[in-house]
Amino acid sequence: MEHVSAKLRGRAKAKPYSSEAAFRQLFEATHPLVFRYVYGVLGGPRQEVEDVTAETFLKAWRSRDDFEGDRQAAIKWLLTIARNEIIDRLRAQQRRTDVIWLEDVELADSDLSPEQRLIENERWKQLQVVVQTLSEQQREIVVLRYVLGWKVKRIATHLGMAENTVSVTLRRIIQRLQTEVQKRQEEDRA
Repeated sequence: MEHVSAKLRGRAKAKPYSSEAAFRQLFEATHPLVFRYVYGVLGGPRQEVEDVTAETFLKAWRSRDDFEGDRQAAIKWLLTIARNEIIDRLRAQQRRTDVIWLEDVELADSDLSPEQRLIENERWKQLQVVVQTLSEQQREIVVLRYVLGWKVKRIATHLGMAENTVSVTLRRIIQRLQTEVQKRQEEDRA
């Protein structure tokens, strides 16, 4: 009986991504998620986002033997590495003011007329400018909720915040974005 429980403890402490094949599977499954996270938080340019994403997986590869946990824990682990890499980069250099958040994202094709499409593109540009005024934490919350599609509970757990704080913050951010976009549209009309 002791032999069986020792075997189970050994499995519980197994290093799930220590082999090259297992880590490759993790990479393939999580790379798009990590890339979108970095892109949403950092804001571009694309080359820098790719560099941060690559550095995230390189650091994960180097410390893969220290990781224990399931797939959800691995995602949190990777996003934590990515967040730390972003913070390190921002500390090392002053954030450029000419970065446009989500610069490479295009609006989805639709049945809009050319005039309506022009109006939508202008609104999108205004929103990009307004989003840049958010703090890094606010931007991260927006990215986790609306780019990665995470629920409030998961965001709160990931960021170590109360669920209510995340909900209130999201509501305030959305209200602020709506107000700012409306204000800019009124200024453009004047």
